[in-house]
Amino acid sequence: MDWNIELDEEEAVSARPEREKVPEGNHDLKIVEVIQHSPGLEVRLAHDDKRYGWVFVKMAPGRTQDEIRLRQMCRSLAITTSAWKAMEPTDLVDRRIRAEIVHRVDSAGRMWVNVWNFMPIAELVEEAAVVAKKPARTPAAKVRASAPAIGSDDIPF
Repeated sequence: MDWNIELDEEEAVSARPEREKVPEGNHDLKIVEVIQHSPGLEVRLAHDDKRYGWVFVKMAPGRTQDEIRLRQMCRSLAITTSAWKAMEPTDLVDRRIRAEIVHRVDSAGRMWVNVWNFMPIAELVEEAAVVAKKPARTPAAKVRASAPAIGSDDIPF
């Protein structure tokens, strides 16, 4: 680009601080991105604490552990089988989920942050239960609600 600025090499490299790995344990995370690959799905999770990096969960059909993890995720988000089949993967973005994080170190000494388990967030489950219990009002129910009480002298037409 045609700008009159001088950049120090060290300044350019240190512009983006390295984020810490999400510690082991249960964490409430937000789904920030969902990518559909040819043989599977990649879900990217972000912690509310910005000092932590994202956690990536890759799941492929046919792999037992991945299918279990996907079922856990759907149960945690209160998604039914029919809803899952009807939705696009990007519909998961901005939803909150609780994940059990476990660290693993490979033979080269590199540490990986893994989602071991998905669990529902209790407050979100309670909200979903309240919404599910409320039946939809039918037109007949609306008419009955607006009609005067039985025994009244008013004629309802």
